[in-house]
Amino acid sequence: MPVISPNTNYIRPSPYRSAAPPRSPGPTPEEPLPQPPPVVLDDSKESTHEPCWALDAIRYSTIVGAFSLTSADLKLLKKVPRGDYEDDDHHDRRITRTQSQILSRHGQRIDFGFGSSGRLKHRGMPMYALANAPEQELYRNMSSGGTAVMKPFSLRQIRVRFLWPLPRGEEPSHEAYDEWVRVDPLYTRVQLAMAVARVFYRFVEANRLYLSQYHDYPWRLRPDVFYRVWLLGLERVDTNVFVADLKYVKDYPNE
Repeated sequence: MPVISPNTNYIRPSPYRSAAPPRSPGPTPEEPLPQPPPVVLDDSKESTHEPCWALDAIRYSTIVGAFSLTSADLKLLKKVPRGDYEDDDHHDRRITRTQSQILSRHGQRIDFGFGSSGRLKHRGMPMYALANAPEQELYRNMSSGGTAVMKPFSLRQIRVRFLWPLPRGEEPSHEAYDEWVRVDPLYTRVQLAMAVARVFYRFVEANRLYLSQYHDYPWRLRPDVFYRVWLLGLERVDTNVFVADLKYVKDYPNE
């Protein structure tokens, strides 16, 4: 099974601090987007039978695997809270709107999902697949994957932001990570999703040790979280800031 090695040089980020350089203008238009990280395969042991958890990881992290998920399996993907939430049922609340959001108009959110009908519709797509699957495979499987989704925004660079909840009583209530991403008005839904997935990989690498400490917390970041998260969409919360909307399966069916 593919394994992502932990970052041995981890330094916990400061609370509420962006991972991007302060007041940075972002990457120049000529700067290429970073490539997906290499996936390291562990061939040290041969086995004729994959363990159940490894099969579940494949089902939740790949496009082919997603089509094998049952309705009961999909219900295990819970929406990751982005704002304040209640103690008992962790209901999601919308992030406080900025002045730019008050003037929001149609098209302030970009959704990602499978193009097929049925149980996968409107469920999002696996983050691992968005970072590692061939681009043409994503075009074949993503709903409206070839649509130029950045045209309405007239932006050349955006800050993609991820928020991961922390237990109540800890400060801050969310760990925030954002990163500049160069975009083009002709960027398709597939191209944007691939760029977002790469940012999520770096978010995981920067936070996996810190956030995995909360072993009894429902929304703790597991070391193998990259195989457990689906991207639902990006929502514009400021002029050039887009917050990712995520789903997460904490416990596989066969764990």
